[in-house]
Amino acid sequence: MRALITSALLLLSPAAQLQGQTCGVTPRTTVADSGLGGLAIGAPLQTVQALCRVVRDTVQNNDDYVEMERVLYVDLGRDTVVVAIRDSRIDRIDILSSRFRTPDSLSVGMTLRQLLRKPGVTAAASEASIQADVPGHCGLGVELSGRGPSKEDPEYTNAELRRWPATITVTKLSIYGCRRGEC
Repeated sequence: MRALITSALLLLSPAAQLQGQTCGVTPRTTVADSGLGGLAIGAPLQTVQALCRVVRDTVQNNDDYVEMERVLYVDLGRDTVVVAIRDSRIDRIDILSSRFRTPDSLSVGMTLRQLLRKPGVTAAASEASIQADVPGHCGLGVELSGRGPSKEDPEYTNAELRRWPATITVTKLSIYGCRRGEC
């Protein structure tokens, strides 16, 4: 009984409440290819609900407007991220602001020119977006705000990207984790 009361008091403490509201994200937390703070690709939905402040739970079109998906809008203190759920597990985490970045400084809002300073960047067109592929970031999608000249082939080389407009920026980072055989 005493252990139960002690556990309850610890869970109700201000520090535990703050940690629970922000999913383990602190001002020093960086974006990883497998997650952000306490949000990890493949983690059960219950983990999100226990660690985080979910401000919205809804069903909406996925990135390419192909199918519906369940998403949670999760308050991380500094910002909100979108967490896609598939089979009751975290399938993807979308970051839509510049408040979170990778250890090597990939972030929403950076220009295509800044992105191209990283060696080997290429891109591909999908149904509704352009995704840059950044070597060394197997589980991270980098969505661009626009594209250069259209062509038959949906793949764009680094040299082709260098000819695209300087106004193109990164609009979203999507953490989906490395899938078997991708890296």
